[in-house]
Amino acid sequence: MPKLGTTTQSLLATLNAISTVPITLTMHIKTPHGLTGRHQAPATSLQTKIYTGLGLGDTPYSDWWEYDTTTDTWTQKTPHPSGSRRLHALLTVGTHIYLGLGATGTYAKDWWQYDTTTDTWTQKTDLPGPTRMMQSAAAVGTKIYAGLGLGSSQYKDWWEYDTTTDTWTQKTDLPGATRREAACVAIGTNIYVIGGILSTVSKELWRYDTTTDTWTQLTDLTGSARSQHTAAPLGTTILVSPGNPTSAATDWWEYDTTTDTWTQNTTYPSMQLTYSSLTNVNGHLYLLWGQNTTYSNQLTMLSY
Repeated sequence: MPKLGTTTQSLLATLNAISTVPITLTMHIKTPHGLTGRHQAPATSLQTKIYTGLGLGDTPYSDWWEYDTTTDTWTQKTPHPSGSRRLHALLTVGTHIYLGLGATGTYAKDWWQYDTTTDTWTQKTDLPGPTRMMQSAAAVGTKIYAGLGLGSSQYKDWWEYDTTTDTWTQKTDLPGATRREAACVAIGTNIYVIGGILSTVSKELWRYDTTTDTWTQLTDLTGSARSQHTAAPLGTTILVSPGNPTSAATDWWEYDTTTDTWTQNTTYPSMQLTYSSLTNVNGHLYLLWGQNTTYSNQLTMLSY
């Protein structure tokens, strides 16, 4: 398995365009998933727990796991009813987790709700748009926004799912080119779509305002263009991981949403890491899964 590091390391981020104020991130190696390394397996958090599973390793998986950050332990939960899946959307709203789309042997558009209190799955209304995988998705309030991706063709459509009514509404398409494998992060009422594959690997950054249904193009990623990367919020900052080896992306970056500026994290281990997952639990980031030279089962906590 690829090693993410064995010692504590610091990571600095620029907080504004004029003066630098460091956010110090301390690395802690946590208990790895004991069974199977994998990638293409998103993760999401609810209170002090992380939920993840499925994905692709030496074989496709349908298993489902809960990681307790307070006890550093893994617990296997009820597998997903539809079987193996990868490159899917996975988000938390309230006390429920929503999973759907992705690759199940074919492109998918089904949509599921997982109840963490009862360990049960319930199928919800399918996405009305085309089947797809490699989509972008984020949650704001009681709504989930999803779109883009790859199916029978590549897409730039954008949809809103209301968890309170189990209904989908089509919103304004992302301007410009279709794309897939773009990282997606929500901060406040805005959603940020980073990189991905257009006709080539991209550095583009777009912001979607959920209150006005409008898109704004922001400053391109300063570092290497990338796809197959992940991202997560650090307050008003977004941490972006490396990605697709074909773009030689080994660099980590932070984007400040208040100043529209990028800063490289040069002290984080430089490596090619594709299809990893990054999620925030009470101010701590957890990095898991991914592929470097092999499929990873590593779990790393970044505290700040």
